[in-house]
Amino acid sequence: MLALLYGEGDFSRTVEIASMCGWDTDCNAGNVGTILGVFGGLTGIPEHYRKPINDFIVASSVSGYLNLVDFPTFAKELALLGYRANGEEPPKELTDRTKQGEVYFDFDLPGSTHGFRTSNPFKTPAVRHSAKQAIDGRGSLEVVFDRLVEGDHSKIYWKPFYRREEFNDEKYKPTFAPLAYSGQTVSAKIYMDQWEGEPITLTPYVRNTFTKEELRLNMAVPVNGEWNDLAFTLPDTEGAMIDEIGWILESPSPLSNRAIGRLFIGQFRISGPADYAIDFAKQAKEFGSITPFSHHRGRWELRDGALRCTTDGDCSSYSGNYYAGNMVVEALIKPMSGGSHGLIARAKGIERHYLAGFDGPGTVSFIRKDFGCKRLISAKYDWELGKEYRFKLVALKDHFTLYINGESVLECRDGAFARGMFGFGCLEKGENEIREVRVQASAGQVCKG
Repeated sequence: MLALLYGEGDFSRTVEIASMCGWDTDCNAGNVGTILGVFGGLTGIPEHYRKPINDFIVASSVSGYLNLVDFPTFAKELALLGYRANGEEPPKELTDRTKQGEVYFDFDLPGSTHGFRTSNPFKTPAVRHSAKQAIDGRGSLEVVFDRLVEGDHSKIYWKPFYRREEFNDEKYKPTFAPLAYSGQTVSAKIYMDQWEGEPITLTPYVRNTFTKEELRLNMAVPVNGEWNDLAFTLPDTEGAMIDEIGWILESPSPLSNRAIGRLFIGQFRISGPADYAIDFAKQAKEFGSITPFSHHRGRWELRDGALRCTTDGDCSSYSGNYYAGNMVVEALIKPMSGGSHGLIARAKGIERHYLAGFDGPGTVSFIRKDFGCKRLISAKYDWELGKEYRFKLVALKDHFTLYINGESVLECRDGAFARGMFGFGCLEKGENEIREVRVQASAGQVCKG
């Protein structure tokens, strides 16, 4: 209240007063900044506050997918939620520009960058929103390149996944599930405006977060003076996650004719079914969780290339696209003790998901957890502690099938949860090991069975 009173409507001064009071400066400065941001709009927020954020913030929840927050995307989703909460029909333009479960950046909102970066600020000195070029909106992302010669390069990229090394504290212990996976298609519309030098080349690449290797794909030479449609498929990273996606900007220009100009990214999209593995020998324990999972209760550790869970009661672990509908999840599970060991599908959170697997001696069950457990179907199945079993859970629309060692052991229909994360869970004290995880998932298309 003091900051609001003495800040007199000035965003910077109000935030600074709240911070200088020295009491819980994150919450108070954040709350008063929100009020002044709404009060003054974008024009009232100085660039030196907005630019370092670069449209990106980290949240902390059980969904690693939702913890990577892109401001323009979230603003649109929040606007849609407002319309829905008030029983109103949202504008078609807003619904067309919001694609839940996909990465979709159109740079339409003023000042938006969607978290894009470059690796060489000397050769690419400007990365900013621009209204000079647009496809069907109010702008695009402008990247200026300056005096490139053969041997120079700069990466233009976006990060779908983060690691502990990129943060300076563990106060809120965020966990992350990637926003993009092997098998998906990256597409972009890029306008080239080159003034001097030999033609620019753009080489698609992804970075393997385990090896730190940059996997280069087929180079493209965009046509100058027009919009170019570029697309590539995210390659298989053999059980590791992808933490950079973009292009390597280069030019074969000589010193006497250096490449100078700019390009505009008018649209960037990652869509289609994902098909990827999780190799626990290539994962790490960060922020108290095993990448790329978030855990609820239990003790989760990496041991001999496997994920080991030890729990004194019910526990669960989650990863994947929060908006995935159709999915196929496979894993080798070795029950060591206890009677409950299963795969989780369509998880909306720790109290709302499906759990399929071992459910006591000689029994398998398909369970709906919705602030309480309901066994939708159970069947006899002789299983033993200490043996490894290959689980496969297929979820297509409202139809679920559980396979164990290639045999169909349960089938069920239920429409309570249409979308959600995948994972692993136990309902009682026990211990197990998990390895060789494979996932096929889609937010809107049917996966291969």
